[in-house]
Amino acid sequence: MHLIVKNEILQSNNIAIKDDLGNTITYEELFYEAQELRKNIRERSLIIIICDHSFETVKIFYKCLTINCVPILLGADIESEFLEKIITTYQPEYIWCKKNYIASSSYSDIFTENTYNILKINKNKSEIHKDLALLLSTSGSTGSAKMVKISYENLYDNIHYVCLHCDIEKGQKGITALPFNYTYGFCFCLWHWYCGATLLLTKSSIVSNSFNEFFSKEQANNFAAIPYTFQMLNRLKFWDKRKLSNLHFAMSAGAQMSDALQKEMISLMGNKFWLAYGQTEVTCVVAGTNFNNDDIKLGTVGKPFQNVKIWIDENNGEMMIEGKTVSMGYALSKEDLLIGDVNNRLVRTGDRAIIDREGYIYLKGRLNRYIKILGNRIDLDEIEKFLSRQIPDCELACVGAEDEIVIFYSAEEDMESKITLELHKLHVPHKYIKFYCIDELPRNEAGKILYSKLV
Repeated sequence: MHLIVKNEILQSNNIAIKDDLGNTITYEELFYEAQELRKNIRERSLIIIICDHSFETVKIFYKCLTINCVPILLGADIESEFLEKIITTYQPEYIWCKKNYIASSSYSDIFTENTYNILKINKNKSEIHKDLALLLSTSGSTGSAKMVKISYENLYDNIHYVCLHCDIEKGQKGITALPFNYTYGFCFCLWHWYCGATLLLTKSSIVSNSFNEFFSKEQANNFAAIPYTFQMLNRLKFWDKRKLSNLHFAMSAGAQMSDALQKEMISLMGNKFWLAYGQTEVTCVVAGTNFNNDDIKLGTVGKPFQNVKIWIDENNGEMMIEGKTVSMGYALSKEDLLIGDVNNRLVRTGDRAIIDREGYIYLKGRLNRYIKILGNRIDLDEIEKFLSRQIPDCELACVGAEDEIVIFYSAEEDMESKITLELHKLHVPHKYIKFYCIDELPRNEAGKILYSKLV
């Protein structure tokens, strides 16, 4: 943990975590609690953390890293079958969860805090590579036990350079509604802890009055979310003068923001608004930018940070990333936890992109989001972006079958004729389009569209 939190902060009186129920804890108190936890669980052991926004859960994450345990971060909405698959595959020693979350008389309760506990679920300790810091489920895994292996070097390199670019420092307060099992969510915590800043916690929905009140009362400085969240907050006219005056940065990553919303956020926040790009496989954000109103580059996700080299494979247009922040590789079995870095600090992102002369990155979609109609290759991501620009009030998603584009949309009125008219401009014949009007698009806890559920 000495790499992730500066030594002068580890035992300071700065507030590390504060929630909307009045709970607070300093870095010194967290350090002491971590030493107490060390008496109950073994170092370098695997521990599943069922993640939520509770004070207790975020504390346990910090403490596990402090005593060099290796967390497996999973969402609180994980299906029981998937959880059992993770337990069987990796055989972790412990699990942190709410009481009665797992009904098994064979598991022993070894640590309790309020309504949460740590259960011992395996007697034997797994063999783990010395560099391995934590395991993250891949965003597209859909029930697979495949995990991304993140090292201590990955964490430190990513945290250091994001803090440098975004100028995060002690005295600032950061708040996010991002799930903590999501790389963007837990790294937001680490960015603030590294600098001795304060992490603000609330379980309240971002569209609730209580979230609004807590944000205002605490005079939050830093905020991170996905574009969908910014869209919702903008509709609620969330960003009043008081919030904007206290704001140091608001970051959008995890998906590409529409040009219209990007323009609106920059007009509101100026250079306090950051667009960024990252992946689980590169630990978190590795590129970003902020603009003043007079130098906006619509559609970009930013420039590479100093710690990475980013270029385009000329053969297929795929974006490549090289640097210390690139993860160790994937785990598919318990045995893979003993294997060191197989990526050699280089990863193929699966994203198609272009980079302009000034170094700005523009995403063009995923490599596998193509279909063919009448022998012509059609890019579903480009279709989505085009329709979102032309019909900004309609939420939609495109999936494809053989010789067919299937469009799911959510809107208060029938949009089929309007969408068809727009697609006609792209020379897509009406007979190859199928429509479904649904109440809302299915999204994961990070707000990304779940295309697999639409299919």
